[in-house]
Amino acid sequence: MKILLITRYYPPLQGIATERMFSWAKYFRRLGHKTTVLTTEKKKSVSQEDVIEVPYFDPISFLGGDQIKQGLSKRNSSMINFYRTRMNERLPGRTDPWIIPAVRELKNHSGFDLIISSYGPPSAHIVGYFAKKRFGGLWFADFRDLWVDNHHYKGVWPFTCLERWCERKVCGRANALLTVSNGLKETLKAKFPEKEVIVIPNGYDDESYLRVDGGYFNDRKSKFRLVYTGTIYEGKHCLDVLFSALKELSEGDGFSERFELLFFGNPSHHLLEKIAEYHLNGVVAYQGLLPSDKVKRVQFSADAFLQIHFEHNQSDGVLSGKVYEYLFANKPILGVGISKNCELGKLITRANAGLLCQSKEEIKKNLLALVEGRYIHKSEQGVIEQYSRKRQAEEIIAAAKEFSQRMMSLS
Repeated sequence: MKILLITRYYPPLQGIATERMFSWAKYFRRLGHKTTVLTTEKKKSVSQEDVIEVPYFDPISFLGGDQIKQGLSKRNSSMINFYRTRMNERLPGRTDPWIIPAVRELKNHSGFDLIISSYGPPSAHIVGYFAKKRFGGLWFADFRDLWVDNHHYKGVWPFTCLERWCERKVCGRANALLTVSNGLKETLKAKFPEKEVIVIPNGYDDESYLRVDGGYFNDRKSKFRLVYTGTIYEGKHCLDVLFSALKELSEGDGFSERFELLFFGNPSHHLLEKIAEYHLNGVVAYQGLLPSDKVKRVQFSADAFLQIHFEHNQSDGVLSGKVYEYLFANKPILGVGISKNCELGKLITRANAGLLCQSKEEIKKNLLALVEGRYIHKSEQGVIEQYSRKRQAEEIIAAAKEFSQRMMSLS
């Protein structure tokens, strides 16, 4: 089978989106399928076989937008938040100028049996639309997040009207839609009832952890370390109940000498404000944005992980990709504000992966159980293994073959 992956997120870019596409390409090739990746031109990238980087004019880089993350001022934080919620991953977006040269690049290639484009940004699906027109074959449109109904990126009026039309037209040509959770599947199915929607969750690639050791904190004082690796979104992640519980615990006998909560990820002025507001500077700390290899070391060195409820009207289908890495690292997860009835809570419960708590008293009780060693962690490895990237690649190939057979039987 000849496969074309269309995505902005590919190495050297880092993150869950990149790992999803990179691992699929890797395992598709190992399964014997010739796989080509069509992506945007990257800075400092290394030439890779069957990876086509298409140059384009990036307005955000031209205006110096990539540099604003380096500061943590409130002004910069507001700029970052506006970019995240209004301009990134929506139309108009920074990769819109990539669409025309990417479509032109398609002319240099022969047919593909399977095309997979990955949102966001929407430019990937738009290029996928034209690839389907040119090559025929199967096209799976992958939604790591929703497009028009995105829980992070709100879009800019009147472009949102254009996006609704564009989403209907683009998804109307796809043979099937992929997404990462049952909650998002229900939303897509309601919008596109005629389409088959296949759930391929985020996951982990165990091979990326082969040379990872757990000694990241060896040169620091021995403490119980609760770790969060990811972005804190103001207005989406509520820290008040957790920080109020930590404030009360830190006033107790020696708790602050035995415990610390560490945040690793994109700069967040909101997080720093909350740490100062609750006077938790000796207990909670922001540790900066690390490359993926060091993040993995942090995860293997942590004593437990923090997972925070995401406040959104579709949050039942919003599962942070980091939770699967937490599951693989096999340390207990403290789920704050997460109900056992939501999709994320069901996952943590099914994998016997940690403790869920919603009230301040529950947080205090479960934190003390973790720090004092009274919680016995014994996860369900059979459940966790379902989320390996290798197994997911096999599921996609199986779905494509079944889909093709059904199409042939109807023709």
